[in-house]
Amino acid sequence: MTNQLGIYYDNYYDMQQNVFNQFNPNNGGIAPVPHALIDGIEESLQAQIDRFGVNISAALTHSDLSPIIDVPTYEFPPTAAVTFGAYAPACVKGQAATPGCFPYYLYQINLSGAQDPYAPEVTANITLQYGFPIGVATLQPRVQYSYTSKQYSNILQNNDYYEMNSRSLFNAYLDFLDGRWSTSLYGTNLTNETYTQNQTGTTVLYGPPRQYGVKTTFTF
Repeated sequence: MTNQLGIYYDNYYDMQQNVFNQFNPNNGGIAPVPHALIDGIEESLQAQIDRFGVNISAALTHSDLSPIIDVPTYEFPPTAAVTFGAYAPACVKGQAATPGCFPYYLYQINLSGAQDPYAPEVTANITLQYGFPIGVATLQPRVQYSYTSKQYSNILQNNDYYEMNSRSLFNAYLDFLDGRWSTSLYGTNLTNETYTQNQTGTTVLYGPPRQYGVKTTFTF
């Protein structure tokens, strides 16, 4: 049996992030996050008892952004845009919306305390397998479970627009191992869970649905 325990601490300064530039709304913007912290603990264990094998890993992560101001464009009403998708100029702070400007300052959000993007608080994986000898070959059923808690694909986290839901995935395999040849019957995401892998603006990338297949490998 082998066991590994890790503790990590990362402290980032001036991490560049895309933000909405309300003073030049049609040219985008990049701003540095003054301070971004990510720390946590991870544990992994591998064991082989006769023909039975187990592999377990888990991690707890804490992340935190220092104050930075951004504007969630997905909350803008239609009056924020003019022709061909271009944004109207910004109104002076305190000025109400007019046909010639839009009060972006009313939508400002201080993101202090938000999670780092793609930093789920909890991840866990477990694999169980058992090998049945068949002559010089091995028939090995193998099952996997993985869990990832919710996370965000953007520093904007005032609602669930950029939230990537938590997911629990189950996979199963039947491996036939014979020297340099291996063949696997597999089924992945057996519960056919719908989950988000990435999101950029209005473009959402979903994880693979339930899949079945056969894979054969020859090692040279």
